Amino acid sequence: MFRTIKKCVAAGALLLYVLPLAVYAQDTPAIEESTPEEVTFEVQMTAPESIQIDKNIIFDAAKTTHPDEDASITYNWDFGDGNKKEGREVVHTYTTLGQKTITLSANDGTETKTIIRDIFVYKKIIVFITDKADIKDRVEGFKNYARDRDTDILVYESYDSATEFITEEILERKLSEAIGNLKKIDEIIVWTEGHSGLNALSRVKQNQADLEDPLTFDDKTILVVSDDDQATAQLQRQYELLKPDNIVSAKEAAIYAFIESATAEEFIQRMEKDGYDYQLTNAQTGQLQLWNFMSYFVNYLIDSGIPANTVILILMLPVIATMVSIMKQVVGLTTFGVYTPTIITLTFWILGLKFGLLTLLIVFLVGTGARSVLKRYRLLYVPRMAIVLTSVAIAILFMLIISIRFNLFDAQFYSLSIFPMLILSTLTEKFVNVQGGKGFRKAIILSLQTVFVAIVAYIVIGGAIDLYLFKIHFTALQGFMLAYPEVIILIIFINIFLGRWTGLRLLEYVRFREVLRHVEEE
Repeated sequence: MFRTIKKCVAAGALLLYVLPLAVYAQDTPAIEESTPEEVTFEVQMTAPESIQIDKNIIFDAAKTTHPDEDASITYNWDFGDGNKKEGREVVHTYTTLGQKTITLSANDGTETKTIIRDIFVYKKIIVFITDKADIKDRVEGFKNYARDRDTDILVYESYDSATEFITEEILERKLSEAIGNLKKIDEIIVWTEGHSGLNALSRVKQNQADLEDPLTFDDKTILVVSDDDQATAQLQRQYELLKPDNIVSAKEAAIYAFIESATAEEFIQRMEKDGYDYQLTNAQTGQLQLWNFMSYFVNYLIDSGIPANTVILILMLPVIATMVSIMKQVVGLTTFGVYTPTIITLTFWILGLKFGLLTLLIVFLVGTGARSVLKRYRLLYVPRMAIVLTSVAIAILFMLIISIRFNLFDAQFYSLSIFPMLILSTLTEKFVNVQGGKGFRKAIILSLQTVFVAIVAYIVIGGAIDLYLFKIHFTALQGFMLAYPEVIILIIFINIFLGRWTGLRLLEYVRFREVLRHVEEE
């Protein structure tokens, strides 16, 4: 039976190589000779999509094209508010709010070209940071609701992110590219899984700290939207890093009041008047205490530019190792040591469970297939393993080709996840060695137990599992460890207790249940 399985595994590994080549061949376009494009008379307008009221804005038509470079072109601007100007580059100030239609006409003496663009004049601008793909339509509804009240909302999203780790990295990149917008905003809404949005903001702020005109949130109010109660200590830590006027944690309904309120004081009064549940964090709500000594170190690291998700990885490492220890010492499962399930868990946490399992499956399939093929050639161990790892690397490359071809993930995801994928590929050597020493059947059983332990640890540290009918996502421990990193010392004593464990493991009670029953009868 296991010989048949091994043959199927080898055939599957071969398919991983052939399928991407077929996909690539079908998708490769024919090379066509390019001809220079003909330059025509086309008017182009450079203008922002939204403008703050009573602020001078430059409008220009410098990108207008004409076949005659020396042509004399006149430009006439109609700003939709009763004001008109002439010139290639003009300055205008809107004094009324709402939607405006700008009309630019360009005349070269023989014909006139016209371009029309809508522009929104606002009194307040809000940045909306989110990673929740299921609220796309609601975000558009918030934008329309805000525009009806002369407020503009700029959305920075990470809808396609598989994990909080990837979300934070993508949002940090997008926000860094939008520094100009961040410096002119009035308020911020953050609606993400965990604190990835706030972490991304703090990283952007830290990256700007040494510039002549650094990014600050001194007079800003940040609304954190969450269906769960946020840990007070964690919000206080975020406040210390971002230094806004206030951080308010509330449910989705508070967004409407946030848009309508002109000031933070008006917003908080509105929350109290309408009976909203909210949590306020500011300079008066609390400070770190002396016994939170490790929290000072965590804040120092993050304030010095170390990403919060990196700090969380470090704090979660002892938790994962302890979970592996519990599963081995108390439950009785057998794994590839402690290091392997720990690395698999961290990789799942970065990549997401589905993509991590897919990568791990490909690693094991290709590793087994390559070992079966190379077994007939009497090669030395190191060159043989080098060939196996090379085969795994090629298989991962082909997997990326297929994923990009069918738009399973975006390029940003792959740029951030490639290193964890390569770490998983190195587990091939351990899997192949177990096959050689204990046989294919034992290797499969040991691998399944190792992956099961990694999945349990992944759930405990806050990894999300979408089961379609419901979603498993426990974030309490992750937030607690970041808010109270001193707990990491307690883990040492837990492992001392586990190290002195002398009782039967749970699986041993099942295995020896007949023996135990006879002992009890005697």
